[in-house]
Amino acid sequence: MAPHHTTHDSHARNIETVAYVVEHAGADFALQNIVLDGPQGNEYLIEMKYTGICHTDLICQTGSAPSLQFPAILGHEGAGYIRAIGDGVQRTDIEVGEFVLLSFNFCGECKRCRRHQPATCLDGGKLHIGAVRANGGPPPARLKDGRSVQSSFFGQSSFAAMSVVDATCVAMRYPYDPEDAAIFAACGCGFQTGAGTVLNVLKPQQDDSIVVFGLGGVGLTALMAAKYLGLHHIIAVDINPGRLELAKELGATHALNSKDVEDMVTALREISDGGVDFAIDCVGEYARQRMHACRIREAD
Repeated sequence: MAPHHTTHDSHARNIETVAYVVEHAGADFALQNIVLDGPQGNEYLIEMKYTGICHTDLICQTGSAPSLQFPAILGHEGAGYIRAIGDGVQRTDIEVGEFVLLSFNFCGECKRCRRHQPATCLDGGKLHIGAVRANGGPPPARLKDGRSVQSSFFGQSSFAAMSVVDATCVAMRYPYDPEDAAIFAACGCGFQTGAGTVLNVLKPQQDDSIVVFGLGGVGLTALMAAKYLGLHHIIAVDINPGRLELAKELGATHALNSKDVEDMVTALREISDGGVDFAIDCVGEYARQRMHACRIREAD
């Protein structure tokens, strides 16, 4: 779709659309009619074309996040078209009609944000899981019966046909055919978590070795980042044979099924000449193995 000229519209009201709403903790995702107030200030109105489903969405659906109130619209891996721009948006590189990829929002003012570390924004808790609208106003969506619905989950609430999205969520304009963009919706969370850990935090060298425990979206993108950097040993660990095969296709030099390995630490040390340099736990159950598998050098 060719972009329209940039327009600012903070006066759109009563926009009727649909969303998957969780009425209360533990309730199913139910498709319901909703009404949006439209973008205000530093917000966009976005027509969602794709969204990923993250395990965080499913955890919050159960009510395990005390800060999240219900009813709520979840989803935080969205991608779609800009349909309106709030009158407080300062960006000039995004126009109405363009297709964009979304990520999490952040305050932009705390010390973490000023240090270019928005993933650790000090207001992240309330902005993300708490689904608090960044401008402090009421939720932008309401149900047909007039009840407000929490609709700023991670600044975007992407489980909706249309959503009011905080401007900080707009990560980039997608430069290719939007019809091919479905896989990139997950860049907003899982992909950047895995790849970002390798590229921006660990920063390994080519002669380093790495092991990735758990081959979901986060683990596989961490593995791909390691492949991109050309690491010497890239070890994938999982219990799913299909994912282990996929890991090898994506660049793993070794793939281990933890069900078949009696002593994981010994196996990793044998593969990596004494111990891996880096380990990434994408499961939550391997912390001890992760520490023991890493190389610990004694002082000379």
